[in-house]
Order: sequence, then C-alpha cells, then structure tokens
Amino acid sequence: YMAEATSRTGTSSDATNTPQDAKIERTIKVGSRLTKTTIRYASIPVEAGWDVTLRLLPESSEGPRSLEQLGYDEAEIAAIHRMLSKPRGYLGIVGTTGSGKTTSLQSMLTLYHKLNGGRKKIRTLEDPVELRIPGARQTSVRRDADGNADFATYLKATLRNDPDALMVGEIRDQETGKVLQQAVQTGHTGFGTLHAGDVFDGIDRLADLGIERSIMAAGDLITGLIYQRLVPVLCPQCKRDINNALPMLQRDHIERCQRTFGAGITNVRWRGHDPNCKHCKGRGIVDQTVAAQILY
Repeated sequence: YMAEATSRTGTSSDATNTPQDAKIERTIKVGSRLTKTTIRYASIPVEAGWDVTLRLLPESSEGPRSLEQLGYDEAEIAAIHRMLSKPRGYLGIVGTTGSGKTTSLQSMLTLYHKLNGGRKKIRTLEDPVELRIPGARQTSVRRDADGNADFATYLKATLRNDPDALMVGEIRDQETGKVLQQAVQTGHTGFGTLHAGDVFDGIDRLADLGIERSIMAAGDLITGLIYQRLVPVLCPQCKRDINNALPMLQRDHIERCQRTFGAGITNVRWRGHDPNCKHCKGRGIVDQTVAAQILY
C-alpha cells in the first residue's frame, strides 16, 4: 500500500521519511459477505519505523443510513427537516474526531436530495471523497507538493458550475470561510463539518475562520449547527441493572448517577462483562448511536 499511498498524495517519491495520506478501496470478506470497503491510510515516520493508522469505512449494500438508523430522535429529525427546507444557509455538523460527522453529513445530503426530488444540483469538496452520496457530484481536493489542500480555489471553481447546494468537507482557513460565506449570501445552501467541543463552540469556530459574528447573527446565514458524539449501545443480553452492577461500581459513580437520575436510577443499565455472551462476543457493546445537540 505504500506505493499507492505515495502516488495518490502527489508528494515526494521518497517514501522513506514522508508522511503518507491515501484512500485505498478493497473488497473485504466479513463473515460470509463480501463488503466493499474504503481504507483511509495515514502514516508518519517515527524513531523506530512508521506509525500507521487505518480507518475502515465499509459501504453498505443498502446505501446511506437514515437519520433514525443513526440514532436521531423524532424531535431532532423534525428540526433537521426544517433546516433542509430553507432556501439557503449553512448547516454544520460539529464534533470531535471520530464522532461520525461524515456519516451523518452523508445521510443529511441524501435526505436533501430526496426532499427536493433530485432536482437540486449538489456538489461536494472533500479530502478525499470517503462515502458515496446519491445524487451528488463529488470531488476530491488534491494536495500540492507540500501536502496543502487549497479548498478556496476549488470552492471558487465549484461556484462557477452553478450548484444549488455545496458541501465543503471541512473549512480549514479564513479564505475558504469567506468564500463559503459569500456563497451562502448569494443564495446557495451550504453543508460542512467543524471540529469543536459542543454546538456553541461551533459559533466560535466559524468566527475563527473569518465569518463575522454580526453576519452570523443576521439569521439567514446559518440554518443550524448540530453537535454530535457517538455513545455505545449496550448488549441487550448481558447488560446489568443497578442491583447486579452495584458490586462493580465505585461510590462516586453511583452518587453521580443518583444526582442525575434520582428515582429513575432503577432504569439505568450498565455494560456487562460476560465473556460467554454470544450476542456481543464478550464486549458488552453491540453498536454505536448518536447523541445530538442542535442549535437552529
């Protein structure tokens, strides 16, 4: 994979001391099923070799998951529908690294495409394209010899293609922020992700990227910000209620739960640790789901 990674980044051909960043597509057998999987490869040289990180992004045969499947509740989905129905504005998915922002953005753009009957022209700029979005024209932003991705130049070129909606995978600098602001102000719908600790930090992050607070306060620049994180789904077979979990819990943990849930603490469940559980194979967790905070 090293040669493939080098050729895709466009960086120096000397791979002995150059950080690598690539997208690799493979078909992997999971159980009895062949699954098309995108592998995000990132490496950096260290003292005794290489530090390599691989992110596996399996492609579902059923297409993008719905908001319900991701874990959004009815009230949150209704709010997202209202955001998507607005004729212009920026909708940002806020979260930390690994919080599922890209997957949620894929689902929301797919929903936007369906709500508009496929009549809206959707363009995306990503570094690189990770997940396929039905109805969207997706572009991977290439890096220069120094590893920099010029989103602003690509964004200006995209706007000349007359899109109805555009998605910038991540706003990385003030020039890109300004161009996106101008795009929204001229009637486009914008989508993107932001790295921030909560939904209100998203406002500060946009300000840091050159979007003036007075313009954000106008009411039609931002249709909404959605902060999300992923929380584990406990195994339904081996999760424990409070009576079974008490011997495993520290006193301060129990006190925090009592302050938070009060009398409802009897409905709280804890992760099980049954190595013989066939349902979760001893992990105690069977999936992840979204916990969201929405500002609109």
